[in-house]
Amino acid sequence: MAAKELIGGKLYDISSPQINHARILHNLRLVFADYDCHGRMIYIDEENQPVPDLIVAEKSLAIELISPETIMLDRHHKMKLYAQHGIEEYWIVDAHMLAIEMYRLCHINRAYALHDICVMLSKADGFIGLTTSAFSGPAIKMQDIFADVYENVLERR
Repeated sequence: MAAKELIGGKLYDISSPQINHARILHNLRLVFADYDCHGRMIYIDEENQPVPDLIVAEKSLAIELISPETIMLDRHHKMKLYAQHGIEEYWIVDAHMLAIEMYRLCHINRAYALHDICVMLSKADGFIGLTTSAFSGPAIKMQDIFADVYENVLERR
């Protein structure tokens, strides 16, 4: 039986991740190994119980790995729900484009504002360091997130 999430009162199946999705999710878990992270349901209200790919330190960072099947949910519905729930930062990770969009919560209007977009166009870009307002510590390298994925994607470009 497939896992489900509830968005706007509608149940959605959570499909099994593709190989690159699974690899990136594994890499993100390693990057954030020092923090409590999980991919469990977040109860917002009776009609909204999304399941992020990864939530780090409860209300600090939510991460979604987009796919063609989930892009509308991740970019619109879930983004709005996570902001209303008070999650400080939201990342959208695109395995096909080797890109990460980083949004930060604006507490005045309870909505996210785009903070940064990082794209790995070559192996040299793997050393680009990402920082998050949610955690102190060294910058996270793009190659650490896209390990085991980026060489295949870069070859296809």
